Parts: sequence; structure tokens; C-alpha cells
Amino acid sequence: QRFHLPLSIVLLDIGPAAAAMKQGPDRAVLLAEVASVFLNECRDIDVLGRFTTTTFLFLLPGTPPLGAQALARRLIQSLSDRSFAVPVRPACGVVSVPMAGISDRRQFLVVAEECLRRAVDEPSTGGVAVAWE
Repeated sequence: QRFHLPLSIVLLDIGPAAAAMKQGPDRAVLLAEVASVFLNECRDIDVLGRFTTTTFLFLLPGTPPLGAQALARRLIQSLSDRSFAVPVRPACGVVSVPMAGISDRRQFLVVAEECLRRAVDEPSTGGVAVAWE
């Protein structure tokens, strides 16, 4: 807000098969392979982190809504183009600020989680649900 630049979040979940994997070397290899896709698609200024066991958070400074949506679609396509030890079913929730109704970081994250839930639950989203639709 201080610099009057957009900030976007992408929450990306890799699916239930990955969540069902037991901790160990196979799961570590899967996560490393998935992370390599992320590193190829993201910029140096983007902040990447693990949000839950199978959900990753991308904090995209200076990225407007359509740029974040484009990244989410690229990530899903790149993950879909590869084969992994288990089926990966990526889905993304995308939200950007400034946006009406989002006044603090808690609301920002709640909206992103709701978009991710919609992306997982509603096939019509094509795997990407955005806050402005």
C-alpha cells in the first residue's frame, strides 16, 4: 500500500494423491520436482513458500490481477505437462490487492483460500479461480 503497487497471492494445491503420500524419500522427490516447476516460472522477486502439506503460496509483488492469473495458468500447464510419481491435480486460487473488501492481510489470505477451494471444487474454473470473478 505504501508504494501504491499491486500485490497478488496465488495459492496452488497439487492434489489429493500427493497429500496421501507418506513422509519419506518419494514424497521429498515429488515436492522437489514440483518446486523445480515453480522456480522456472517465477521471478526472482516472487516469494514462494509452503502453505500446507500440498499447498504452496506465491507472493507476487508488483503483479496486477491479470498477471497473477496468467502465472497461475502457466503453473498449472507446466505441472500438467510433466509426469510425477503420483497424479498431480493442480488448482489455484488467485487474489490481488488493492481490491474492494480487502483491508488487511487476514482478509487477503481468507479470500485466496476461498478461491482455491472454488478452483478445487468447481470444474468450470479450469483449475484457476480468481477473486474478481
